[in-house]
Amino acid sequence: MTATATTTRTLTVADLAAVTESLQAETASVVEELLSSGSQKATTVTAMGTVTAVALNISSSVIEVEVEESPAAVILPQEALPVQGNPDAERILTVVPLTGEATKTTLGEGSKAKFGGRSVELAVDAVDVSVFEVLGGQSSELSIEDAPSPIFLRLSGRNPEPDWRCAYLDGEVWSREGVRLASAAEISALYGDSVNTSGVWCATTHLSIFGVLLDTLLDCTNLNVLSQEGLEQVFRNTTWWTLLPAVSLWLLTAALLFLVLVGVAQDAKMRRAGFWRDEYFLTEVAPVSVTTEMSRAMSSTSRQMSRAMSWMTAGNAEKSDEDVDSAVTRQRIRTLRPNLRQQLQETLQCQNTLRAAARLHGLHGSTIQSHIWGQTGWVQGSLAVQRSPLLKKLVLEMEVTLPSMYLAVHSSCWARCWSTCLGMHPFYELFQWDIHVSAAKRAKVTMDSFLGALAFAAIFFSVDGSAVASRRPSECPVAQGSVLWYMLASSVAVLLNSLPCGLVRSLAHRSFVQAIANHRRQLRMRLFWDAAFWAVGFCLSILHLLIIVAFLANLGEEHEWKWMTSFAFVVLRKLFVVPLLACIISLGPELLCSACMASPRTAPKSFGLDMDLLDEPEAEAGKELKQKTPWDEKVDELAGRGITVRQLLDFYSLLRSDEVMPGFDPVESTTHDVVRQAIIPMSLSIHPCRAFQVVLRGLSQKRKVIDLHAASIYCTVLRDAVPKPWKVGVCGPVELGEPFFVEDVVAEEALQLRIQDEGTDEGAKMLTLSSRVFWNGHQTELEVGKDSGLFLSLSISLWRGSNISDLEEEGITTVDVPDEHYGQGKAMLADRSKVDVEDGAKDGRSQHAQHAQLGPADSCGLAACVACMDQVPASVGDPQACISQVELFGCSSAPVDNDEQSSTGQVLGFSYATTVNNAEPQMAIRMVTHSWGNKFTYLLSAIFSDALETETYDGVADLLRHGKLDHLAQKLRNAGKLDVPYWVCAFSVNQHAGICATPPPTDSTGYPIIPCRCSRAKHFSGDLSEMNKFDDMMAYLKGYLRAKSIQELSHIRLQQVVAMEVNFSLLTRVWCVAELVEADNLHLTQTIKLHSGASQRSCLDKIMDLDVAEAQASFPADKELVLSKIEDIPAFNNRLQNLLLHRLEGFLGSRAVGAANCLDDVILAVLQVMM
Repeated sequence: MTATATTTRTLTVADLAAVTESLQAETASVVEELLSSGSQKATTVTAMGTVTAVALNISSSVIEVEVEESPAAVILPQEALPVQGNPDAERILTVVPLTGEATKTTLGEGSKAKFGGRSVELAVDAVDVSVFEVLGGQSSELSIEDAPSPIFLRLSGRNPEPDWRCAYLDGEVWSREGVRLASAAEISALYGDSVNTSGVWCATTHLSIFGVLLDTLLDCTNLNVLSQEGLEQVFRNTTWWTLLPAVSLWLLTAALLFLVLVGVAQDAKMRRAGFWRDEYFLTEVAPVSVTTEMSRAMSSTSRQMSRAMSWMTAGNAEKSDEDVDSAVTRQRIRTLRPNLRQQLQETLQCQNTLRAAARLHGLHGSTIQSHIWGQTGWVQGSLAVQRSPLLKKLVLEMEVTLPSMYLAVHSSCWARCWSTCLGMHPFYELFQWDIHVSAAKRAKVTMDSFLGALAFAAIFFSVDGSAVASRRPSECPVAQGSVLWYMLASSVAVLLNSLPCGLVRSLAHRSFVQAIANHRRQLRMRLFWDAAFWAVGFCLSILHLLIIVAFLANLGEEHEWKWMTSFAFVVLRKLFVVPLLACIISLGPELLCSACMASPRTAPKSFGLDMDLLDEPEAEAGKELKQKTPWDEKVDELAGRGITVRQLLDFYSLLRSDEVMPGFDPVESTTHDVVRQAIIPMSLSIHPCRAFQVVLRGLSQKRKVIDLHAASIYCTVLRDAVPKPWKVGVCGPVELGEPFFVEDVVAEEALQLRIQDEGTDEGAKMLTLSSRVFWNGHQTELEVGKDSGLFLSLSISLWRGSNISDLEEEGITTVDVPDEHYGQGKAMLADRSKVDVEDGAKDGRSQHAQHAQLGPADSCGLAACVACMDQVPASVGDPQACISQVELFGCSSAPVDNDEQSSTGQVLGFSYATTVNNAEPQMAIRMVTHSWGNKFTYLLSAIFSDALETETYDGVADLLRHGKLDHLAQKLRNAGKLDVPYWVCAFSVNQHAGICATPPPTDSTGYPIIPCRCSRAKHFSGDLSEMNKFDDMMAYLKGYLRAKSIQELSHIRLQQVVAMEVNFSLLTRVWCVAELVEADNLHLTQTIKLHSGASQRSCLDKIMDLDVAEAQASFPADKELVLSKIEDIPAFNNRLQNLLLHRLEGFLGSRAVGAANCLDDVILAVLQVMM
């Protein structure tokens, strides 16, 4: 009988490190007790559990130890003990089931642990097994590693679960190295039936603290199919791949691969058609991303608002009702944006229209929305449209097709459903071209979407039971159906599907980059990113297939029908459920917004769709049959009175001269002052101007004067010693032999050539040629300076301009170069017939600096056609080409008004635009709305800031006030905007046919105004009046520019520029208000230019108190005329307020606005995601 000693000891332990340290001390203490008692077995109950120590019998081949009142047991073969050590030493085995209070939270059943970087759970209480060697009364722990025979340990009396794993504690983490789950059959085969094999047995080759781990993640999902055992089942199970689930997977994969091949064919078709090429993504203009544009706009608005709010705060610091005013302001600003219902309605209407347009044109909706049209209207300045001629042509077609698609898709619920189903179908959209993501890549993303959804379904399959043998959903720590469960499922879905597909889609997306010299290198980088897309996409597909295949290999046959149901649901959801859901959402406005649904003939204003274009063919046919009335002829004439940015700069440079307006003050002078003191006097007669092509042939010297290799030649135009660099088409040194242009040269100006030796500090040598010398063209060699010995050979040819006889009519004579200049003046252009200076052909110059060259045979008498087209110059000897261009765009000579005919010697007077354009039509592309009470400097600043595309005009105004015209001209030249024509009533209306004879005594600065003595008849109303046709003129310009752009495949459209004053008094002028509303009716792009010092409160007050009945006009008849066209004045006021508030939303925005609408934006985004 074996003697046993039993004691009890208590200990409190805080953490795992303390547990292991205390455990070693406890076992060592029990070993000492066993030695001191002289018994074969000792048992001590501690805070950690019952410690059992047994003296090993060396003569026995197998040592079997069971712990009292515990299922723990150890089977230790003799050969497992190390042979090293002192043979006289005594060996003691200790077994400790860690069931005490001190180890309950760290090593007890249900405690959490770390294994392989993730959280696991102990299924049973851990057990510690150690062997001690005792010699001379001293004990030490004996290390056993890599034992030749396995040591078996029983940790629990419960039968093992399939997902239990034996492990040992290695420091502070668990490891499975050298430890495995042992079966009852294995133990019985080794030791016979005498051993109780029930319970959980682990086999190990070393001794430590042992436990059974339970992976909680495997209980909640089927991820255990990716374990070693699960993957091995793919090869062990030889029948799964021929069953229905596997066959369905193979067929689906084959169909998706075929879809990719269809995408490849579609991409090849797009390249063959020339619609888009990879080279188009390389652009000379640095592309700006949407994020950068938004950041820049928000930064500009923030700075603007900071200045405006600081001004307002300073002005209202003494107000006691500041809080009340702020509340009123916030209430007013709330009207800036539509409510959630309207936003949702417009979003859905836009999406419906985009899908219908995509189906009609075969162009993907995302491409249309990014580069052509979207919810905020037409996209301006798209690089894609500029690069692709076919896309540019398609934009022009969509001006008509988009309104028709809007009507078609919203006139019938069935049409909307059908369009949405096709547009949302993943297969149908592959037949629509997308310039940023190829069809093959979209097919690959669709393939990953299908396989990802199936992989997700495989992981969470059989939520109410176990379809995979090793899964126990009942043991999942997260209750299925709870919020945490859905969060877990959603997280896995995102990780498996959304994030990888998003990564793949980002790799698939192609965008514009700035071209470098090595284009081939950039194209190779494109190929590299394409290869990266296909590599990542291939790996993602392999991962999805691996999950599905491993799941099917472990799927029980009784659950196959359930899996096929899930399989069918995934496929049907992608093919049918998502399109049908989109149909239901597209019909949402009829259910949610039935009271505010727009009529089929009306689209939201923000869309910018011109429904009138649908009736355009009938209207044009009616116009052809209808003979033009005097009213129509005057409208055509007004439309041809644009004035370019170059001409406006030139006019401003003349204002300070004594001959023009000596009292001009850039800070105080108003537009009315300039009209009375400068525009009216300067427009009494035509000022002939011409454009010349200049070529410097060579530079030579008879004796050494300068280093010709280091010489630089600069060119400018002078008038009264004042340089006008904006008239020269080149900036910086002029290259010999390279032609350049000088524009709008008049008889009073001269061409100055400055030759500078860059290698010395000597002064420059000047050569100045009066325009009279080269008015008809010139080719000669001239000496630079008197007796300098430096000669310049040059050729000046007429490129575009007035009739040769114009100067003779003005009493100005051309001069030949004297013989001593070693060159003979040579006229380059023959006379042409005189053109009517007031009613010439109706056409205009191009926005760009491409000009039509005239030749000696051009005797057609149509001066208007010289710059009609944005085309290659007409043939010198082919006047018919010029005539055909005029006929194409309706250029025809209008009859002269009888009132305008006068006897010789009488002065008629013209519009200023007519005088500087040689009486030729100049069709504007910008319509400027402004008030004559505004500072004239601010008016021009607003125009120039629009050309430069800046948010405010205070910076440009500073340049004008300080006379830095050369700096401003350089900015405009770099932007390519010097030739952009604007329609400005002060310059474009013939003031001599109206107000010139009845000025006030003085202007706003106190200078007297001299009445005009012209003989032009005055017309304030009727067919010949120029003050009552603004709305018709805007409509005519819009139609004209549209017809021209369709013919030339350009994207130029009429736009409105509103030059707002600091005090916003423009909103109180009746004609300005009328122009704002008319431009909105015509769906023109409207740009409001603001001075940065403008007051937010002043702007709000002007808008909210706006009443067209109270607006001011210079003549009561004007006000009566405008009011007579308004049927409902209160409704008109509300509409105008809404228009201005939305146009000024960026200026009036504030943090309060963003906070107030944050919730609306979030809800709207959620609904869009659901789509």
